[in-house]
Amino acid sequence: MIQYRLRPAFRIAAWIPAVFFMAAGSAFVVLGVERLPDGPVFSLGVLLFGGLAVALGILFAKVAWTGLVSAAVEEYGLDDPADIDQMRANARLHGRLKE
Repeated sequence: MIQYRLRPAFRIAAWIPAVFFMAAGSAFVVLGVERLPDGPVFSLGVLLFGGLAVALGILFAKVAWTGLVSAAVEEYGLDDPADIDQMRANARLHGRLKE
């Protein structure tokens, strides 16, 4: 699997949404559990939203911790194979490509 190494500034910046999404998601999960007896449909929606927010926070934390991003994410929007090869060659030159 081809992955790109992130620069340190982007790794540090990835911690901000990671902490935010995990904290907000945890708060929604707690709110959903507390309100479960009052309205199960609303509570299940809040629990689902909180779970998705926590999962997104974990994804950002994984990227921030490892410093690696999948090539599919980095190369999104490039249609021409020559552009992809050029981008990978440039990343290889700077030591940011992990093959």
